[in-house]
Amino acid sequence: MGRTNTKSSEPKADTSGGWASRGADIYKTAEKEKKRQESSSNSKKASRFWMPPDADAEREVIILDNSMDEVMAFFEHNLKNPQTGKYDTFEPCPKEFEECPLCKDKSSYYVTYLTVIDTKEWETKGGDKVPGTRRLFPIKYAQLFKFKKLFDIAMKKYGTLRGVSILLTRTDKKHASIGEPVADEEGQLVGLCYNEKELEEHWGHDDLKGDDGTVYAPANQRIQPFEYGKLFPKPSAKRLREIYGGDAPVGSDESNAWENEETPKEETEEEPTPRRRARSRSVAKQKEATDLPVDEEEDVPFE
Repeated sequence: MGRTNTKSSEPKADTSGGWASRGADIYKTAEKEKKRQESSSNSKKASRFWMPPDADAEREVIILDNSMDEVMAFFEHNLKNPQTGKYDTFEPCPKEFEECPLCKDKSSYYVTYLTVIDTKEWETKGGDKVPGTRRLFPIKYAQLFKFKKLFDIAMKKYGTLRGVSILLTRTDKKHASIGEPVADEEGQLVGLCYNEKELEEHWGHDDLKGDDGTVYAPANQRIQPFEYGKLFPKPSAKRLREIYGGDAPVGSDESNAWENEETPKEETEEEPTPRRRARSRSVAKQKEATDLPVDEEEDVPFE
């Protein structure tokens, strides 16, 4: 029986499933997700302070910035993370100097960031007790002038914000997530002011090292303000479009090329010296605390 010299037909490709990425879109989507993840991981380098609503709960924080001249304020978007379903993604807004693609869906809000020690004690996986955690303290514009009065009192009383103790409470989920300042047992809104020696005694630490001996946190780094310029590079509308979508403004020179763009870095400084009476508490030095506390996040937008 002779062979027929016919060309075999190729199997027909399945082009169903139009909701998924194909071809070049696979790489574009992966690049978007990479940038989104990089943005998310950068924000997680510094956990944000918040407190769950509890009518009976109070939380003490200690300010680490010297004055309002050292802190950072800007417009910001709070976005829902599609992976967690929570509002745990924060993006600085560039609307002050270029058109922001995120503002089309929802306007940004103005927020001021300080650095505080959240004095809530926690325990490492190894069983070591840690007396507090350095956190970002975000104050939205609606609360800013309440805190301004408090900061003015502190500056007049101590000549600095660094080391000043503030007591906070949050009685309702509708209230600001950082809580509201309340008076202490002596009726003072501005409580103690810890000096450098006291800050080191209560919350200081030696060099923190990984399993391989590499120092990942120099001695007493966690009682210094965050380097805001590194945490919050200047926002770029182009970068936001690459991550979240949106068209470039009409007439702009921006192309559709997928480029990696580095954002400029800024600097920050610090320097202290306050004083007041000390408050005694048991302290466990953070010598080998390689695991930070797991932060809970609210499933509602930042208020």
